[in-house]
Order: sequence, then C-alpha cells, then structure tokens
Amino acid sequence: MSAISQFTALVRSRPYSIRRRLLRDLLLLIVLTSGTLFAVTSILSVDIRQDIVQSQISSAATQATQDFRRLFEPVTKALQIVKKWGSAGDLDAKDFRALNFRFVPMLEQMPQITGMMIADANGLEYFLLRKNDEWLTRSTVIEGSESSVVWRRWSPELELLREWSEVSDYDPRSRPWYQGAFSTARDDGIFWSKPYVFYTLKAPGVTASTRWRKDDHSGDHVVAFDVLLNDIAGALAKLRPSEHGRALLIDDEGAVFVPPVSNDAQRPSVGRGAFFQPAADFDAKVVFETTQAWKTQDRPAEESFRFDIQGATWWARFLPLYPDNRSLWFGVTTPESDFIGEVQKKWGVIASVGLAVLLVGVVLAGFLVFRYGRQLKNLPKLSIDSHDFENEVLSLVRAGETSVLEFKSTMRMNLKAGRPGKEIELAWLKTVVAFMNTNGGILLIGVDDAGSILGIEPDGFENEDRCRLHFKNLFQQHIGLEFSKFVHFDLQPVYGKQVIVVECERAKVPVFLSARNEESFFIRSGPSSVKLSISKTLVFLQHRR
Repeated sequence: MSAISQFTALVRSRPYSIRRRLLRDLLLLIVLTSGTLFAVTSILSVDIRQDIVQSQISSAATQATQDFRRLFEPVTKALQIVKKWGSAGDLDAKDFRALNFRFVPMLEQMPQITGMMIADANGLEYFLLRKNDEWLTRSTVIEGSESSVVWRRWSPELELLREWSEVSDYDPRSRPWYQGAFSTARDDGIFWSKPYVFYTLKAPGVTASTRWRKDDHSGDHVVAFDVLLNDIAGALAKLRPSEHGRALLIDDEGAVFVPPVSNDAQRPSVGRGAFFQPAADFDAKVVFETTQAWKTQDRPAEESFRFDIQGATWWARFLPLYPDNRSLWFGVTTPESDFIGEVQKKWGVIASVGLAVLLVGVVLAGFLVFRYGRQLKNLPKLSIDSHDFENEVLSLVRAGETSVLEFKSTMRMNLKAGRPGKEIELAWLKTVVAFMNTNGGILLIGVDDAGSILGIEPDGFENEDRCRLHFKNLFQQHIGLEFSKFVHFDLQPVYGKQVIVVECERAKVPVFLSARNEESFFIRSGPSSVKLSISKTLVFLQHRR
C-alpha cells in the first residue's frame, strides 16, 4: 500500500496539521496500549499475586525438602554399596575386626548415621555404634531362646579397649528394621522405618534397611543404618523457608516431632509420645493451625495450601519424607507477608519497565514525527477540513491538478453547447472511478481548468438538496451505491459561489463505470483518468494491493 493510502485515514476531516495529527495519534496509541496492559494486569493482580506466592512457597518447600533429604541420600547410597559387598560374599558377621576396618571409615564420613547393623536369617548380628569419640560393637548369636551377646569398646584407632559378655532376650529378627526390609516389594528396595525407640540408646530415631542373598544361597541378610531424630531435628532447625517461616516434621496423624530433653520427666521413655506431641499441646499457634489446616484439607501431598491465622494469610506445603513411606512428613509454613515484599519488588520492576517503555515510545513518536514531518507535509491532500472549507479549496486550486486532484467546471451543463450533456456527467464520474481504483483523490466541481471559481450555478439546480440527489442518482446508476462508503460529498460556498468537493478513498475492490451498456475500468495516470483495456485491467488488478 502506498504512503498516500496509508495516511488517508489520518488526514480526513481534521482541523490540525498532519504533523500534529500524527503525533497525537501515535501518543494516543501508546497511552491506550499502556493503559490496556495496566488495566489487564490490575484485574489479574490478585491471581498473579497468588500465583507468585504459591510459586515462592513451592520453591521454598522444594528447596528445604531437598536440603533436608540430603541428610538421607548418603544413607541410601551407602546401603546399596554394602548390599553389593554382601551379595558378593565380602561380609561375614562373625569377622567383627574386618567389619570394623571396613565400616568405621564409612561412618566417619557420614555423621548422620549413628549406628549400623548386619544380621542374617539365623539371628547372627554385627552391630556398630558411634559412642562419642569411640566405637562400640555388639556381636549377637541366637542360642535357643536366648541371645549370647559380646560387647567390645574400641578406640578411635580401632584398638580394643574392653570386652564383656551378657545374656539377653534381644533378637535382631524382631526389630522394625529387619522386618521392614522384607516388606518392600523389590529386592533392591530401601525401607525406612517409622520413628521408634532404639534398643540400645533408648532414643528415638528412624532406620533405613535393605536385604540381600549371598551368591552361595546361604540365606537372607539385612543391613541397616540408624539415624537419630535429634539429628533430624538439628537439620530441621537450620532450615528457614522465609523470615518468619519454619519447617516441621510430623507423623501421619499430624503430631509434631519434638526432640526430648534430659530433664523431660513428664514424657514417656518409649512409644510415640516419647518424641511426637499433638499440635494442640504447643504454645505456638502457628504449629497447631498449620497441622489442623493440613488435616482439614485431607492431607494434601506436595500441594501448597493457604489458611488464616488471626486474620493473616499463611501458606504451607507438606511432602512425605520418603517417597514410598508416608509415616513421616516434612513441611514448611510461612506467612504470605514474607513474600509480599518479593511480589512488590516484581511489581516495582514491572511498573518501572512499563514507564520506561512509555517514555521511550513518546520519544520515538516525537522523533518519527520530526523525522518525517516534511515528507508528510508534502503529501498530496486527500481531504478537506469542512470548518475551513473556503481556504482549503483555494489552497487546492492554487496547487493545480495532480494525480489526486481534478477540476470540473460543472456537474451536468455543457458550457460550450449551453445545455446539459451526458458527456459532462460521465467525465467527472470516470474521474471518481479512477480515484477509487488508484490512490484516492479530490474532485472539485465548480472550478475550471484554469483554476477559476465558477460555482455550480450554471447547472441550474433548484436548491442544494436537488444537487445532492442528482449526484446520488448518477453515482447509483453508473457506479453503484455499494461504493458510496468510499466517497464523501460536500457543498459549500467559495467566494460566494457553491463549489462541490467529492473526496474519494481508495476502494478495496475494483470499481467499474457502467455506461452505454458496457463497463469500463479507469485509473489515474498523472493528472488524467485513463481507461484500460481488458488485458491491461487484468494485469493491473493482479498487481494491485
């Protein structure tokens, strides 16, 4: 599309200069676009804020969970290594010295492991326990209904310091870690126990275990690693999902883990009450409300949920500590206000960017108007300002006829013959058709070729309405009313004489002039309207855009 047609809409019936008009429209476009974006963003701000908060709490929970699970990842990897050794026949529960030299260095690198056990189907067990800076081992052999137990205390350099024996009813095969290893569906599965009180330390903890069978088919074996809940609580205390948020460890009933203290005489020494307490027993309202909200919402796993505490909005997310075992849950809870600052920062960035874009748009609009102002000013005029009709017409007359401007003395009167003539009507009609087929233009009727203002008084119309009706009838007869939307008719005085202005826009489809039982196709070529043959018309329309 040509530059003329691109700016036709901009210059139609406006009292301002083309430069001012273009600047106004560009600024209006920028303001409307920015305003629309701001309005849409404001409407969606609630959802956006909720999405951002959910994203933040999910990210915090995921990160905290990953940090927390790192405590257990070395445990599971070590179990897999020990299982390979055992399957290959490299472990003998009776050879406690060889086992010491193999496993003490391993446990020294993994302080989260308090102790380890290896036991077989006959009840033979090797137990290694970290005891301050020393090591304690227990060798257990089942003899009838009793267990023969030998204890040995070792220095950090694994020198034997003391050895003693005792008879006990202890049977490793009855312990949760041994039985749990056989409850997994896969032979290579890792079992994590529910929290329970360790037999030797009398302290709560969890145990990870796995089973194997030696290549010589000598029976099933189990290896297990102990992790104290106190160590878990220590890792838990270091996690801060947000400034006022906290991490929780709860069981499947919503009771909260609380590490025991030495002077806690009110708590039982064994059982679930030794390390988990109902949330209602806490002074911290946050803990209670969080666990209650979790239970009320059917214990959602890995989904963020919101709840209110004394009018403030909080968010929480819980995940099972072990993927295949939901006896322990790890969760984070945090007030929404901790993340509002981040949201406000994001909104501040968005607002700053939006303002910067708006300012850049205004500067660019001014630059474009300045850059192309002279070219725009020199564009041919395609419309008349009806508020300054006389001056606008006179300005056009002084410019003379062009490809977008033509003068006609009358609408129907042949001045030479002194009578109306059809040829006069067809002459200006073909000009209108040519304008609509090319780039638009202005037809002045009542102005002769020399630019003299004659007016349409020689046409002898009774009044203005008769003139308008005659124009409409001719247009309908020879062009078609369906094209009237591309033409604007105006009639006003210039120097006291009535002059017609016909503003023509470029039509979107080809326009033909119907006369004498044939249709003709005209285009503008310089200051003339040219009729094209059928073949040239086809070529023209093929390249017309």
